[in-house]
Formats: sequence, C-alpha cells, structure tokens
Amino acid sequence: MSKVILETERIILREAEITDASFVLELLNSKPWLANIGDRNIRSIADAESYIHNSLISEYEKNGYGGFLMVEKKSNKVIGNCGIFKRTYMETPDLGFAVLEKYMRQGLVYEAASALVKYAFTVLDFDQLKAITTRENLASRSLLEKLHFAVEGTIIDKDSQEELLLYARSKQ
Repeated sequence: MSKVILETERIILREAEITDASFVLELLNSKPWLANIGDRNIRSIADAESYIHNSLISEYEKNGYGGFLMVEKKSNKVIGNCGIFKRTYMETPDLGFAVLEKYMRQGLVYEAASALVKYAFTVLDFDQLKAITTRENLASRSLLEKLHFAVEGTIIDKDSQEELLLYARSKQ
C-alpha cells in the first residue's frame, strides 16, 4: 500500500507506485500536460513504470518528498499529481501540479496544493518554496497567485531551454 502524505476534504495525496503506470501514461500524454509541461516521451506502460521508478519513487527515497498522486476521495480515482520537486538547476524545491482535464476548474488542485504548501512549511520545515510555469499558462499562474506565490523573475529550464516564470513563497 502506498504511503499517504496528507488528506484534505476531497483529496488524498499519496506516493506513486509502479501499479499507477496506466494513470501516469494517461496524464503525461494529456493535452494540458503536453501543452504546459512538455513531452516526456512516455509512450507505453513500460515507459510509465520506468518514469515512476526513476522520477518519483527515487525522489521519495532521496529527498523524502516528490511528485505525489492526487486521489479523489469521492471516486477513489487518481486524478492528477501535486508535489514538491528538487530540480537540479534550482537551489530551492518547487511546487508542481497537473490534473486530468475533466477535473480542472473544480478547486481540487487548489485544495491539494494549499495543503501541500502547509506541509512543506510545517512538516518538512522549508523556509521557502519556488514554482515555475510558462507565461502562457494562465491557469497555473492564477493558482500560484491564489496560493500567495509571487513572481520573482525568470529561469531557463535546463531540459527544454525554455524561459519560465519563477515564483516564490516564503514561510509565514
């Protein structure tokens, strides 16, 4: 059974497992993911299993945090991810999130992300969190601002070479 990180009224955030491969395959090939995050070349269940092992489970083991899966309590379905990531090109961990299109605009990501920000500052005892997004991703920008993140500048994504907006929020 995967480790539950936290629960909100409608969401459970938990660690990913290899058995989540079909969901990861769906999410990483969804229109919003491809448009706003980028193609990770995950084309099969085997690719998704490798991604889970190398990009999610390994981060839990190394850092004690990573990309957690969002489970909607009502349906018990995995609907997205919301996590804290330690990128090689950033000193401070950053908040990231993505959800399947049919679950957008329901407040679910806000609910999960606000609880995860609180977790980062209280349980993980971070002094600051960052977040990155494209200029064009107005939904993520709006959500970050609602979560009290402020634009700090820009940063170049080392993988895509794309200039991204860099947001920050300090412990309060």
